Amino acid sequence: MNHLLRFVSSCALAGLFLLPTTGCVFVAHDDHSGSREDLAGLNAAKAAFLGAWTKAPGETWTPAKLDTTLDGSEDFLSFDAMSQEKTVVRGHDAYTAIWGPGMNQFTTARLSETEAVRTWSHGDLAVTCSLVRIEGTLGDGTKLDMAGHLTLAWKHTRTGWRAVHEHMSLGVKP
Repeated sequence: MNHLLRFVSSCALAGLFLLPTTGCVFVAHDDHSGSREDLAGLNAAKAAFLGAWTKAPGETWTPAKLDTTLDGSEDFLSFDAMSQEKTVVRGHDAYTAIWGPGMNQFTTARLSETEAVRTWSHGDLAVTCSLVRIEGTLGDGTKLDMAGHLTLAWKHTRTGWRAVHEHMSLGVKP
């Protein structure tokens, strides 16, 4: 959680937030204080995160698919709209304990970005906001096809960008 607090402080100092009396609001444009390589790495990490949620027919999905993009600590936090168990998931282990069995209820699954809405980065922290499509088929043949909002907070580590927070919501309106 200290990572997110440091990010808010860094962003406020960098002018990425407006501070009205009601709270913090992002400025309505993309901002990147890092290099093009950092931004390319962030975009690649986001693509890998989305791709990790693909499940082919006959495949057993494992949380190891997330190993290259998800923070592996108990600092990870998810506000999850899809989980049947809970919407606030604290820690990597709790998240993967839900989604290992959860993804295997699907015979096929796919999470794809339909629009990269905004990206903000400053130093070793970043936020990406996307519109996404969630598609899949459950074991009983029920088809799933819905739009969602996906916000990911990222921390840059010595091994690359890692998602430290995921916020998924459903019910996208124009």
